[in-house]
Amino acid sequence: MPEIATALDDGQSRSFVLLPTDYLISRLVPDGWSLDNISCERQPSWRYNSGVDPDRGDNVTCTFNNVQAVINVCPANDPGVGNERTDIIGIGMGDTRRAKKVAKLTIPYAMTLTALYGQGRRQAGRGLIKYLRFIYPNKTYVNIQPETSLGNYGAVSWWGSDLDIDNLTRPYVKARWYIQGQVGSQTPAASVHHVPDLPDPRKEYALPFEVFDGADNWVADPGTLGFSTTQTFTLEIPETQGVTDVNGQLALVDNDRDTRGCGST
Repeated sequence: MPEIATALDDGQSRSFVLLPTDYLISRLVPDGWSLDNISCERQPSWRYNSGVDPDRGDNVTCTFNNVQAVINVCPANDPGVGNERTDIIGIGMGDTRRAKKVAKLTIPYAMTLTALYGQGRRQAGRGLIKYLRFIYPNKTYVNIQPETSLGNYGAVSWWGSDLDIDNLTRPYVKARWYIQGQVGSQTPAASVHHVPDLPDPRKEYALPFEVFDGADNWVADPGTLGFSTTQTFTLEIPETQGVTDVNGQLALVDNDRDTRGCGST
């Protein structure tokens, strides 16, 4: 079987005048790439087996499709590396005029989750909290009492728990505050955040997920009860084996009734 070799770059082509005999089409793939497929078209029509057998006067065009190999930059055998990626989603439970006791959060990919964490935030004000209840679609629930973290000067409290994904018979969870005494217009003024872990067998991720303590993550205007205007948090991530983008997500919650916005840069 005759052998003809040529070097091609992306989008390049070469033409040859060949004798009518059998030819085997192959490709030497450069480092960092893998051969996805080879497709050959013949004019006029022809029979294709494992190679190409052109007759006199035939034109055969073969196209090589290569894909860049996925290089895993996550360190091997690290317990913090896996196929689950974490997203933060949330829903507000009030506005500048009034608060509501119940919030329903739709959870994307609920049937493929590997873990779910729920959290509510309450502003200090009138009324005492009996508990925060996360209610599943099948009417079962989990009660959280007391708060899992308390902010500076008791101005805000966090209520969080791991949730049972087996109870997600439908793709949502409700969070409901049970309050003693007068509710008031600013209570509970809360937000609920859920962190779903979504499996992706094609990729590996390093997930340094952390819930910060309420006493360490409060900021306010200068001079407000001695609060700081900035906070710095440090998360350790596994050292990568190559250059990659690092994506960070942070849940922010506004604690005031005023119209000042809450955001990040």
